[in-house]
Amino acid sequence: MNTAIKTVVVVHASAEWRTFHRRSMLQALAAECPETIGVMVVNRPVTFDVGPWRHPRKFFAGFWRSAVAEERPNLITLTPRLPLHEIVANRLPFAVSVNSMLMRRQVHGAIGRLFPKAEQLIQWIYYPSQRWVWDAFHGNAKVYECYDDYPRAASGVFDNELWMQEQQVLREADLTFATALSLMEERATIARRLKFLPNGVPDFFFDQSPAFVDETIQSVPHPRIGYLGNIFSHMDYPLLEELFQQNPQWHFVLVGPIENQERVAKLRSLRNVHYVGPRPYAQVPSVLRQMDVGLIPFLDNTFTRAINPLKLYEYLAVGLPTVATQLPELDRFKDVIWLPRNTVQDYQAAITAAISSPPQKSKSEMVEAAKPYAWANIARQYVLPPLMDILQR
Repeated sequence: MNTAIKTVVVVHASAEWRTFHRRSMLQALAAECPETIGVMVVNRPVTFDVGPWRHPRKFFAGFWRSAVAEERPNLITLTPRLPLHEIVANRLPFAVSVNSMLMRRQVHGAIGRLFPKAEQLIQWIYYPSQRWVWDAFHGNAKVYECYDDYPRAASGVFDNELWMQEQQVLREADLTFATALSLMEERATIARRLKFLPNGVPDFFFDQSPAFVDETIQSVPHPRIGYLGNIFSHMDYPLLEELFQQNPQWHFVLVGPIENQERVAKLRSLRNVHYVGPRPYAQVPSVLRQMDVGLIPFLDNTFTRAINPLKLYEYLAVGLPTVATQLPELDRFKDVIWLPRNTVQDYQAAITAAISSPPQKSKSEMVEAAKPYAWANIARQYVLPPLMDILQR
């Protein structure tokens, strides 16, 4: 119980908390908050329609009651119980009402037990489909964080219905964060209050002390060209296939979950391509230090031009030479990374330069470029000031 907390920022995670890409940022935010502000992360709920077959362990462990965990005195996580997943429930007005009632009761119940003196709540969401949460908590301040161009698929196809939903969220939010300047440009005339919130990296990535060696990666010959993160459809697979066919002396190491097995099948069939699967986040810096080059080989289209890749900051923080597609958000790092055009010839030249010994761009310059984007700095500079503004209105 923390009786000093007067305001609670209730963050409705858009993925499982243990793998949520904003987990480190929210932990840093809680650490930087004044003693009167707490953070509650609402984990993805246990639901009766999806839970039993998608997350059986989580479902049966949390079937009877919502689960609450305390990470620090002002940071707690809540895993609520709801009858239907929000995408299903949004098609049924009655189901939305039931979900809202149960969410409200469980959030207020947990806050009442752990932050009994809290008087003000801020409801923070990430997707337009989460808007129903705001209706469940009338009178609270509303925050929307937009970290992708949601109405545009990776193929570039535009979903006008989703854009209409997002516009409603933008109009209602007291504060909107966008992780890319291009996202801000399109939303600037709609959002009531719009602020830039860049991606970042945890402090432990900067720790240069010796760590464990991943034996699977260690068995791959040098030079190792690494890719960290979700293996999505917006990667330039034809480019990668031709690049590693023409350069059998290079070994491409993919670290992360695969979105579409069929899409990546031809690439994985190459003898110098190695898929090692996901790694625990705490091991990622050590994994990256076993690479010679880090790739961000995205397509260049309307969807990717609004991406501010999280992996860039992770690569730079460990001093990994980085080769990436020419995306607008990466241009400010052009002095410390390679930004070739999406051609095999240009990528080949960039990777060759990146693996030179010593590389043309120094490791210390890369690390220094990442330091302003440590999550603690971002929490202090980009998140807390606008949050305090909406609290003081």
